[in-house]
Amino acid sequence: MNDCLEQKQNFGLSVCVRIPQMPRCMITTPANFKFTAAQMASEATFKAAVEAAIAAGAAERIYLWPLFSGFENASEAAVYEENAYGSMFVRNGRYRFRFFFTQDLCLHTAMYSHRATSGRAFVLDIDDQMLGTKDSEGNFYGFTISLVNPENLVISDGSVSTKSPVYVVLANPIELNKNGRLVPASFINTIERLTSVTLADGPAPDSATKVQVNVNNECDSTPLEGLAKEDFKLLTTAGAPQTITTITYVGNGLYELNGTGLVSGTVDLVAAADLSVKNYESSGPKTVTIT
Repeated sequence: MNDCLEQKQNFGLSVCVRIPQMPRCMITTPANFKFTAAQMASEATFKAAVEAAIAAGAAERIYLWPLFSGFENASEAAVYEENAYGSMFVRNGRYRFRFFFTQDLCLHTAMYSHRATSGRAFVLDIDDQMLGTKDSEGNFYGFTISLVNPENLVISDGSVSTKSPVYVVLANPIELNKNGRLVPASFINTIERLTSVTLADGPAPDSATKVQVNVNNECDSTPLEGLAKEDFKLLTTAGAPQTITTITYVGNGLYELNGTGLVSGTVDLVAAADLSVKNYESSGPKTVTIT
């Protein structure tokens, strides 16, 4: 519809005033990602949709970032042309934000891998509200991203903490000004972020009846406990599956995979969405060498 002909809306005061508050977190998504009206019908279905998208395959996955430790609104002012004839509107300024994180150096480098000039972003505020944009069918999208740039680590000078700044520019202010939507999302506090784990050799050599594998958090080496035999996939060098009859958890992240007639190949975890321990993902398989 032509903006000049658009029907003006009324200004009746709302009993419940809901507006965005101070940002505290964000979710980045692929450009075509959306939550449907059915997925947002209840808190339970909305939470399930978020959890499923966090553990989805890499092409469809969304990322729940760590909580902010600082926020700078660097948004551009509206642009006008001023001359002797009057004032003319040119365009609204772009929304530009700088979010700060006080996290481990490992997470700083992980953020650096999220540099982007496309995709979308939801913003979550201190009142547990998720801010995004809606379409005519009631689908809920993040805002279109023009730029996500993790900046250089700002090292403490003794008066403030070391921080990782991330500069985010939204592509189209109309998505918020005309079609902004604010959705309650208190469940976000109970959702675990996807964590990478590494698989490494155990202390004993691999054999035809037993393969040892250490499973630990990639960033801080804390052990991942509670895995079941169905969480592992043991393959030959040709990619054929091998049968794991039982597993034994030795402790401190060390698992023993037991079988018969095992041969050289690889061992890895199944996809994040299929793990019995949720929101973990292998960073790659471990080589199994049986002589």
